[in-house]
Amino acid sequence: MLARPKNSTLGIILSCAALVAVAGLYAHYDNLLLRRPELFSGYILIITMVLPSLFGVRKKLSVLPLGTMAFWTRLHVAVGFTLLPLYWLHAGASWPDGVYEQVLAGLFYFVTFSGLVGWLMQSRFPRRLTQTGMEIQFERIPSSVILCRQQVENMLLEYQRETGNDTLARHYVENLSWYFFRPRFLLNHLFGGELHQFWLRGKFRAINRYLGNDEKPYLVKLQALADEKGIIDFHYTLQGLLKLWLFIHIPAATSLMVLAAWHFAAVHIYSI
Repeated sequence: MLARPKNSTLGIILSCAALVAVAGLYAHYDNLLLRRPELFSGYILIITMVLPSLFGVRKKLSVLPLGTMAFWTRLHVAVGFTLLPLYWLHAGASWPDGVYEQVLAGLFYFVTFSGLVGWLMQSRFPRRLTQTGMEIQFERIPSSVILCRQQVENMLLEYQRETGNDTLARHYVENLSWYFFRPRFLLNHLFGGELHQFWLRGKFRAINRYLGNDEKPYLVKLQALADEKGIIDFHYTLQGLLKLWLFIHIPAATSLMVLAAWHFAAVHIYSI
């Protein structure tokens, strides 16, 4: 059972490689016969471009036994990369001359590059999110930030009421409220840095010396809530990028399909 994913991946890769090899050999054969190899390669390219779009259809028909999502994901990625050599075979160059063809080529490269970025994010981000030990839906992150800030403010009200001091509360307002207002240190979270932790330790170390023994337990609570806020910010960064990627990649891929279909139709209209 454990060998099936590897076997299916190998089968997909070999099938894609065979498709490129067959298309290349047929194009070479057409050249020898002084025919138009771009026609056959164009048919292969447009048909192959339809396959990645079926991934979205598979998501909507998840109840039907059409294969696992993992298989379709591997197929989507492999076919996406296969389109690159097929495009070069069809165009005869990495960058064409005509304006329309250049727009089509630019969009093709953008979709391929964004697909690569998305594949890397989808293969790494879920594991990193799981390691935080917290599960949170992206749509609930704003309310989670507000809730965390409210917990801090309620704790500080209790601190002032129980200790009769406002040292920690003033330190929060002057130095830490910025951190709890909205997600922070996004770029640092993306690259797995500890800048936010270093910044927080500096703020807590600065105030610790001015607190009495009865006040320090509240500082510990504030540190715990700050660490929780850091995890929320981490989820916001990674999940937000995954959401943003979909809003970029899918419209670009759809535009590419529309332009490719128009190109395909125009070639046949003018050839009649």
